[in-house]
Amino acid sequence: MSNKIPQAVIDQLLSRTDIVDLIDGYVPLKKMGANYKACCPFHEENSPSFVVSPQKQIYHCFGCGVGGNALSFLMSYDNLSFFESLELLAKQLGLTLPKQEFHKAKSEHKQKASDDIQLALSLAKQFYQTQLREHPLAQKAKEYLIKRGLTGKIAQKFQLGFAPPGWDNLIKYLATKCSLKSLKEAGLTSTQQQGSQHTYDRFRDRIMFPIKNRQGKIIAFGGRIIDAGEPKYLNSPETEVFHKSNELYGLYELTQTVRQPDYIIIVEGYMDVVALAQHNIHQVVGTLGTATTAQHLQLLMRYTDKIIFCFDGDAAGRKAAARALETALPLVRPEKTLRFMFLPQGEDPDSFVRQQGTKTFINQLDQALSFSEFFLQRLTAELDLNLTDDKAKLISIATNHLKQISNSQLRQILAQEVANKARLPYQQFLQTLDSSINDSNSLSPHYKRKQQNSHPTTSALNQLSTLQKAIAIVLQYPQHSIDTTSNLSGQTLGHKLLKSLLEIIQQEPQITTAMLLEKWRDKDEFKHLVKLSNLPLLINEEGLKKELLDAMTKLSLENIEQRVEELMTKAKKKQMSQDERQELNDLLRRNTNTGSI
Repeated sequence: MSNKIPQAVIDQLLSRTDIVDLIDGYVPLKKMGANYKACCPFHEENSPSFVVSPQKQIYHCFGCGVGGNALSFLMSYDNLSFFESLELLAKQLGLTLPKQEFHKAKSEHKQKASDDIQLALSLAKQFYQTQLREHPLAQKAKEYLIKRGLTGKIAQKFQLGFAPPGWDNLIKYLATKCSLKSLKEAGLTSTQQQGSQHTYDRFRDRIMFPIKNRQGKIIAFGGRIIDAGEPKYLNSPETEVFHKSNELYGLYELTQTVRQPDYIIIVEGYMDVVALAQHNIHQVVGTLGTATTAQHLQLLMRYTDKIIFCFDGDAAGRKAAARALETALPLVRPEKTLRFMFLPQGEDPDSFVRQQGTKTFINQLDQALSFSEFFLQRLTAELDLNLTDDKAKLISIATNHLKQISNSQLRQILAQEVANKARLPYQQFLQTLDSSINDSNSLSPHYKRKQQNSHPTTSALNQLSTLQKAIAIVLQYPQHSIDTTSNLSGQTLGHKLLKSLLEIIQQEPQITTAMLLEKWRDKDEFKHLVKLSNLPLLINEEGLKKELLDAMTKLSLENIEQRVEELMTKAKKKQMSQDERQELNDLLRRNTNTGSI
């Protein structure tokens, strides 16, 4: 797919992107020697095995094996297509892609299921909006929105709609535009077995809230029932384009209204987001029927340094706040502010702002608890610190929470506050905490062996074939391979691959590992090259040059020996031409001179 776009365009994007800055905007990175490390965003782990190399401009996880360049990361983390990743990278760099070539490449590319899904979702959004304006039964939906204080302007901003009563209104409307398969994969229909299979509209008699991704494309819907009934809110299921743990309702609308938000409020419902926007509070996003996830927080930290959780004033709100606190622990750092706001009992953001107004709501924001205040409040809520047993409980619970905080500065500040609460000498508690952290980092023998295999402390060159060794060095250190010439005559895929790499490097002396990998994105060798590009070679510059020279010499001799065997076989069968006889004599003479035969 990438070869449909001018390679120079892709190379320019990759050469101007700093992969460390890019990934650090999604996952907080910590410098470790020449590289940067973090816990992998693609699988759960306690110790960081996700490595980003500023020299090679690539990343790799030694735990789950994922890796690649900046484009690969955007495709995996944001669930974007190759073309969408290019667009996003260009936008971040302030560059404009050549539209003619880009759109030609995109149109020539085979349509994926995600394209069909998003077409169905986009058409469904238009249908629901039209029904809100024109359907005879939409009056009750309009009256409900008016009763909640919403104007037509705010309804238009969030593209609210109406799914009319009936089992197949949407199916009939889209019958000539989308396949039933696409509607099902988009989460717009449901299927029930009643003797024979029966497919029907998923959303019926509901106010519809389109959910958009960061690029403004419709990826799902939330539907709120108007009359009594359950569930009150019905959400789209997970699909190829919608993963609720990664998406936030209203984020696209926020970014279109406020370019650089000084804070972002997280609420729990669609109507809360819309109602606050109606009262001129636009820096708000909502979770999609799920608790706040680490992915949500990492995403918002790219947009602002201050996040305010806003919870309903009831027991469920406190419980949700506790879950949010635990989710945030591994992500907190001094430069990012997290606050916890609790509304009065029985209130939610929608009802509170309608009754009390914008100014009072903003005042409530100013009174939100800091992370450390809520942390200590939560730890001590059910304890009597005059009792020895409860003091011990505090130390145990606090230790389990604090050791999840990766930032040592913040961890020590909070440890000081816990020690003060428990009336325990700070150094004594800190020693307990450090001991617990060290115990958590100690590995079982089985896991140690696994880690040693994943993070070799000796050069991986010893484990590779000669051909793999040469390819790994050329990939990882293209600048040291510029003067390397190839006399390889081998016709295996590996030999051809090495020759191609060397030819590209000689033609493009400034090429990086990331740019080299990109040239093989659509080929079978891509994953193998990613793996070789991340093997720890652990050898100095002079040693690398010698290793590469030795490998190239050995490969050349192996090619000669193989060709000699082929020609000798022909000679025995008396099938050799005069030219081949001369070639054999030359090869034998060359090998004799080098002493290899």
